[in-house]
Amino acid sequence: MSKSNQPQKQKRTAKQEIVSAEYSGPIPLPTHLEHYESIVPGAAERIIILAEGEAAHRREIEKMAMSADINLSGRDKNQTAAGQWLAFLIVLAFLGSGIYLMTNGIIIGGAVVSGMGVSLVGIVTAFLGKSKNKN
Repeated sequence: MSKSNQPQKQKRTAKQEIVSAEYSGPIPLPTHLEHYESIVPGAAERIIILAEGEAAHRREIEKMAMSADINLSGRDKNQTAAGQWLAFLIVLAFLGSGIYLMTNGIIIGGAVVSGMGVSLVGIVTAFLGKSKNKN
């Protein structure tokens, strides 16, 4: 057979196209809203009302969270100040007791109690420093 008598081979090509769409947020794309509306009349309006309600709710929750954070930070400052005063009074009580004991002849006992008071300064400072670093 000659080349001219052979049937021509045809090349077949196929194309495939993949289309995807994404959106973010509570309200679908306008074309999707139209589709929802055609299936269920009034659906588009209901979806928009739902999205508005969710946005208002989210803003209210965020406002409440910010208010709570502000209240907690103020309370933390008050508690830290109260803790500092209480620690100061405890240290003064130990030092005062130690001085009282030493002036009444109990030198070793007074020195031990005073030493405990001085040691408490370091311990209290460490605890108060940890509570500040939590935030």
